[in-house]
Amino acid sequence: QDRIYEFQGGYPQTINNHLEAKGGCKGWITMKSHSIDDTAIIVSSAGTISVENVMMVRVAASGGANFLANNSADKGGNPGWTFTSPTGQNHYWVGGPGNWSDTSHWSYSSGGPGGACVPTPFDNVYFDNNSFNATEDTVTIDCFNAFSKNMDWSNATLNPVLNGKKNKRLRIFGNLTLKDSSAMNFDYDGETFFSSKNQGNTIYSGKNEFNNDVIFEGVYGEWSLSDTLFIDANVSFLVGHLNLNGKGLITGKFISTHSRTKSLD
Repeated sequence: QDRIYEFQGGYPQTINNHLEAKGGCKGWITMKSHSIDDTAIIVSSAGTISVENVMMVRVAASGGANFLANNSADKGGNPGWTFTSPTGQNHYWVGGPGNWSDTSHWSYSSGGPGGACVPTPFDNVYFDNNSFNATEDTVTIDCFNAFSKNMDWSNATLNPVLNGKKNKRLRIFGNLTLKDSSAMNFDYDGETFFSSKNQGNTIYSGKNEFNNDVIFEGVYGEWSLSDTLFIDANVSFLVGHLNLNGKGLITGKFISTHSRTKSLD
């Protein structure tokens, strides 16, 4: 769980019998090509290759076997797989300070009992007036990938803190709404990925600065800024449509070197 497995892009890799990749309640598995330009290819001639609770990107399936990705996220470039997606749920942070991977801090209702699974790419995440017990309670991203669909801090109280080390990744598959910087501390040092494949996503940063790179990578995804975006590192614009919406973007570098379809307004 909570691991990334990269396959060499552009080369077929044969699996004769069995591939086991099953994420769980404490974290999903990521399967991806090592290259943004080349798709990895898994070949199996017969039977069924089945994975579960997996986020997959640019991993093609070939050879005649039945390829199933159950309860999984198709992030684009995965021909040959049959995906079934989970029903998204609302997840609420409860219980004050703690680690993202600790299921005791996740509930299916505001202020409700903990014990819900860690959020997936299909789940909305809320931090509200029932999330924290004391001023500057801290949510620590301790897992390699922290997922959410929409993430909303707008109703959080007590000046909470979000942190995490540089080797962590926050992956947003929908909207991001932060509290104003005077009312929260965005102390997260890892990379932030906007990975939606859908239109109409919005980003409100509340003048919080992103300390590490921000990557836009959702095939067909669209993002519109609701306020000026401050990034103390770089923006990597890989694919999709980014609308600055007249708000502006302050960053170290704006990098868009790949030849995939994209547009900037």
